[in-house]
Amino acid sequence: MVPSLWTSIYVELSPEDALKRIAQIGFPAVELSTEHLCVLRDAPGAETRLGAFRSLAEDLGLQMDQAHITISVDVASMDEPRRRADQEIVLQDIGVLSKLGIHSGVLHPGGGATLDDWATVEAHNTVRVEAISRLADAARDAGIRLALENGVHTFGPHRLPAWVGSTAGVRELIEQIGSPALGICVDTGHAILEHWDVPEALRHAGDLLIATHIADNDGSGDQHRIPYSYGSKVDWTKVVAALKQIGYTGPFNLEIPGERGRPYEIIDATLRKALEMCTILLADQIGPQPEAFTG
Repeated sequence: MVPSLWTSIYVELSPEDALKRIAQIGFPAVELSTEHLCVLRDAPGAETRLGAFRSLAEDLGLQMDQAHITISVDVASMDEPRRRADQEIVLQDIGVLSKLGIHSGVLHPGGGATLDDWATVEAHNTVRVEAISRLADAARDAGIRLALENGVHTFGPHRLPAWVGSTAGVRELIEQIGSPALGICVDTGHAILEHWDVPEALRHAGDLLIATHIADNDGSGDQHRIPYSYGSKVDWTKVVAALKQIGYTGPFNLEIPGERGRPYEIIDATLRKALEMCTILLADQIGPQPEAFTG
């Protein structure tokens, strides 16, 4: 495993400038964020820019194994025109990832309708399986794997099926479809909010884990902070142990928009601290913890 950082920590910068700044901080790997992916995809002369961007990452020595597919899509929407249009966006994104040499595209499995009865849930699941199957076929043909991300059961006005917050549920969906082009991205922040034990969630993902979104929160909201933030409920040494137990060797990727909104120099300093912390964690350099101060 290597420490990795999602590029939208510098969302106001161009994708190229974000890469340069992250490389300067010292991170060896990045996840191309959905915001920066869309900039590259929709740019005039996109083909040329994509080639130059891939070369830049290589020149900077940055490993770029995962990207986040357009976050606003709902590939399993019950509204058919919306569903088809959003699937087309994902197909475009798959093409972008192929050109950039990125192996894994993180995708939300879809769903956003208010679900009031079991028949509706079943109908929605049927639509989801059909949608993900179609996209998995396209990903396979492009040499890409789609990493389905565990979500949050309750989101705004929507009440989603309980499985979306469970890596066991995502695994069940993948096994139902049966495509080798599918894997799992575990979002630790979402797992915390769903009251999952994070190491257990990782073990449920098991050999299907191909990407990570590492973020911390205090359980009151998806705060997207670095591990060991104030109010953290996670033993991160056990998280790393679980990752090693299942044989995961991909990026330990920080998705931490909660650290934005500060002067760049302060963000830089926060990221240097985060990189050092990840390096210590991944190297198993944390010893016995001090006893609580009793005063």
